Amino acid sequence: MTKDEVLKKYFNEKSNFRDVQEEAIDSLIKKNKVLCLMPTGGGKSLIYQVAGLCMEKTTIIISPLIALMNQQNDEMRGKGISTVSFSGMDYKQQFKTITDMSEGSMPQYIFTSPERISSDGYLEYVLSKRKNDIGLVVVDEAHCISQWGEGFRPAYKNIPMFLDRIFGDGNWPTILCLT
Repeated sequence: MTKDEVLKKYFNEKSNFRDVQEEAIDSLIKKNKVLCLMPTGGGKSLIYQVAGLCMEKTTIIISPLIALMNQQNDEMRGKGISTVSFSGMDYKQQFKTITDMSEGSMPQYIFTSPERISSDGYLEYVLSKRKNDIGLVVVDEAHCISQWGEGFRPAYKNIPMFLDRIFGDGNWPTILCLT
């Protein structure tokens, strides 16, 4: 599907893309790394939602905002898009979900936190087994990497090491940083 078809089918948008959305989506589809700066409420999430569906591979969204991840997860599921958000799941559900992913049932979107990728070895192992099925990694709130110093969300500094362990040094999929 084209980005316009995805927009109309899943996101019921009657108008065109706003601001830099279309440019960012086009760049991601071409497998370029993208840093996108937009105001709150500007439509940053739509960029990875549309690009991810166009790429037809799993998209991993790393975000510190649990409520936003859960909201987007629920909205996308309501549209028939397969997603996983580990927040709110008990350990048994998490284990079963990750095991299902290892055995062939990869969702289109995986929402996770920087803390989880820093500490969940089983998730990392399964993602490394399924690395060829992952097309896009999104780092949401990318300003958390350094803006507030060493003590604020230190798990953000682990993202490059996490990606290296899954994909190998220099073999990362397409990356989108949003702020």
